[in-house]
Amino acid sequence: MLNFALDPVPHEEASRMIADKPAVVRDMFDKMPDEMKARAFTISGVENMDVLQNARDLISAVPLGADWKEARTEIARQISPWFTEAGADSRAQLLLDFHCGQATSATQARIELAQSDIFTHRIYHTNHGPTVRASHAALDGIILPSTDPFWLTHWAHWTFNCHCFSSPLMEEEVAEEKTADESRAPERRRVLDTAQTTRLNQGTITRGPNVNHLLDKSYQNVADAAIPYDELATRWDSPTRKDFESWAKKIPIGNDSLLSQLDGSTTTPNPVSGRESRPATFAEALRNLNIDTAATWSLTDLANLRSSMRVDDPAQASDLIASIGSARKAGVLTDKEIHRSVQDLLDILPREIADTLPKLDIRFIQRFTKQAVKDSSILGDYLGEKAGGPRIRISIDALKGLQGEARRREMRRILSHELMHWVHGESTGLPAERYRAAIRTHYANRTGGDALVTSNGVTLRRDHWWTANAGTEYPFELGKPGGIELPSYYFELWKTPEKLMELSDMDQPNAAAFRQTFSLVHSIFATA
Repeated sequence: MLNFALDPVPHEEASRMIADKPAVVRDMFDKMPDEMKARAFTISGVENMDVLQNARDLISAVPLGADWKEARTEIARQISPWFTEAGADSRAQLLLDFHCGQATSATQARIELAQSDIFTHRIYHTNHGPTVRASHAALDGIILPSTDPFWLTHWAHWTFNCHCFSSPLMEEEVAEEKTADESRAPERRRVLDTAQTTRLNQGTITRGPNVNHLLDKSYQNVADAAIPYDELATRWDSPTRKDFESWAKKIPIGNDSLLSQLDGSTTTPNPVSGRESRPATFAEALRNLNIDTAATWSLTDLANLRSSMRVDDPAQASDLIASIGSARKAGVLTDKEIHRSVQDLLDILPREIADTLPKLDIRFIQRFTKQAVKDSSILGDYLGEKAGGPRIRISIDALKGLQGEARRREMRRILSHELMHWVHGESTGLPAERYRAAIRTHYANRTGGDALVTSNGVTLRRDHWWTANAGTEYPFELGKPGGIELPSYYFELWKTPEKLMELSDMDQPNAAAFRQTFSLVHSIFATA
């Protein structure tokens, strides 16, 4: 009987396969048997369950038609606290490639394996690009029966960043290839003989005399993805299964357990747990992570802290940026990079603050001038509405000599600093007024006994700010300083997390004072 499927690949099934994966942290993932790993979702380094579940759900929507680029951008934004900006982009692309490719391959394989009475063989293809791995290139063009075990572990996307694929062949097409093989060199023959096939399934592809390639480890088995848990678990001996299930039953996933998510007995639909509610205050965010009294803050602590501050419905950068001037078409100083930096701020800024902000112009200039003299010491500035803004200007010369990630990081630090001037100076309403009053009071209390000094042409009160410039007092304040630079200098530290860790370490003398100011600066991001 012919089993020829004319329907398209069931994208709903591919989406469901991704959405049904329980989100687990990497340590938990590593403890799972290899056969189970294809059924779970993790991101190395990310331990926030909300972020893991969000990324999984964004990926699961792609087979149903969600925009790939938009999903990649959103995933990168959500995982960015744990990575560099470039690293977040790369990891988001990898996650989409692997999970979408794996799910689509598994569902496609299920259909095509059922048609093996028509398409009796398959041929392996690489994309012939410059980055194809040697072991994958060695497989290019080989032909094997559709039912050969090789295909179960080497369907499309069988390793990370793999872009190989296969296509079906009928018996008469295979016969033609066998005829063509008679005139091909041994290492170029496509239809593998019994000895080659045996070695292939032992992990080695032979392509000519003394030309052997060890195959990479496969990260998926399309057959395993479709086998019910109970049947798959029969591969283990009784003690192994008992130990795994005892452990998995103790791992909570929402109202169920890891075991119930894997064996299909779960009683709750995905997502397996509701998203954690956003802390009402910054102090609560610190307490929730048990770092309010911790002697040190790690990079993971800071990533979790930043992620926990994310609002459910952030304002969009595209709605609040009026224009971007003199941006480059490529590299760091692009519209995309600027939008992303602004969105980083808006992602944690409550709408009651964000919705009061006026639209912002952002300009790149070659350098600032001071009394008609080029001044390379000025990195950026902010012009408020009363001064013809709101407008941010960034010096291109300030980034000279920096390349790649270092250049991106410095641009984002400068921009983050100036963006906080925008929020601090231009937001309106009672929450904004309370925030400005709290900053003024804090500044006055901390500098009451300090002398006004001049340093590098800047008038300031030093106190114990992490940088003296945080105490700058401007002539236009008319003797009533408001601590204008505090929010900007303390907020920019997110872009230099190593410095933030150092300053918050309780072993350094001013740590308590630093944490006090840092927490107050971030009270603008509170919801109560």
